[in-house]
Amino acid sequence: MTEIVEKGKNENLMVRLLIVVFVFPILVLAFHALLFVPAFFVGLLLVHFGGHPKFVGNALSVVTLLPACWGAIAVCKRIWTSSK
Repeated sequence: MTEIVEKGKNENLMVRLLIVVFVFPILVLAFHALLFVPAFFVGLLLVHFGGHPKFVGNALSVVTLLPACWGAIAVCKRIWTSSK
């Protein structure tokens, strides 16, 4: 009986590892790409009104990466709880 429980734990661990290693980075990249499209137009306005292009690009990249990571974490949590 203990072998069956340990086998289930190993399978659950593998699913969680798969989520962390493969699903999370893909979701971050997808959400980052979706959020960067509207930020591009904001960046054009900031550069037009005197912002430095390199700084504006880096700042907007970081600003869009934070909610992208948050969204990916939220989706991974939903997948994680259903993997039991």
